[in-house]
Amino acid sequence: MTDHSSSEQAFERTPLLAFSLSTCLQIQFLREIATDIRTLTSSAVRTDGPWDGNALAKAQGLFWLWILGAYEMVRTMAQAKQCFAPDALQRIVQEKKHLAQIRMPFAKQEREGKRLPVWREFFSDGCNADGDIIFTIAGNTVHAKVQLVRFEAFVTGFECADILMSHEQSYL
Repeated sequence: MTDHSSSEQAFERTPLLAFSLSTCLQIQFLREIATDIRTLTSSAVRTDGPWDGNALAKAQGLFWLWILGAYEMVRTMAQAKQCFAPDALQRIVQEKKHLAQIRMPFAKQEREGKRLPVWREFFSDGCNADGDIIFTIAGNTVHAKVQLVRFEAFVTGFECADILMSHEQSYL
């Protein structure tokens, strides 16, 4: 097998490599954090005794960091408009808007698009028996596990044709 075909196979398996190696590394870090969140919440929720509040608090803190990282990664992609096919760019912009609704209360302690303070959005409503951390943000229920699954579907939804040029090329 030649190096050329190995490179082509890598790009087919991971189309976002054509956009940015850094983005792919960030995705890997976010996946690892997502695994840690799932592991912590799963181990914390017990049917045979009290729940582990320390593990749940750590999972909540990791979810906060995960949201910040996921948003910043998607924001970088959205700013590199010329790097993506129109349909892919539309998906990126939609994901950025979605994440912004969660990120703003977490990062800026204000509501997205408004200069209104948050009251308790950063603090979870708790964790259900399935090990899912639940938040209420601007009256909407946000499930941490749903966000992790949604993001994974987003990053794995790219095809080679979606990437028109690398992030680095967009600066030339």
